[in-house]
Amino acid sequence: ADLKCFYTADFGSPRVEWKFKDLQGSQLYVIFDNEPTEKYKGRVELYKDGLRFNTVTRKDTGEYICEVSSANNFGDVKIHLIVEVPPSVPVCGVPPSVTTGSHVVLTCNDPTGSPPSTYKWFKDGTPLPEDPSKFVDFKNFSYTVDSKKGT
Repeated sequence: ADLKCFYTADFGSPRVEWKFKDLQGSQLYVIFDNEPTEKYKGRVELYKDGLRFNTVTRKDTGEYICEVSSANNFGDVKIHLIVEVPPSVPVCGVPPSVTTGSHVVLTCNDPTGSPPSTYKWFKDGTPLPEDPSKFVDFKNFSYTVDSKKGT
């Protein structure tokens, strides 16, 4: 991934620093004194117009701030990076047996996909609608579906 940081003002010999703010709001340096910090060594390189990631992980998702400064000028740009990770096979929880009329919770979860996966439930090959009361074939069904939580 390449993050661009262009500046047009006369900064002379500017100081360029890159910072990272994660989704929890913690902030740390990526580039300090023209060098990658320990966490980013071997993964990023500074070049004339920006920052290049050789490899990214989902933990790299967040806000990057490029700060350019000199004795008389200061400027910054904020870039939001979203690292997408394909989903893996979900882990599903289905009870081995249930009693007719009892409350049952079926779950599916994929902890690796980014952005988070959404789910669609099926019964005998037929998709379950989110609101069963609106469909004749499902009028005797009682359930709730949360496609974002996988329940």
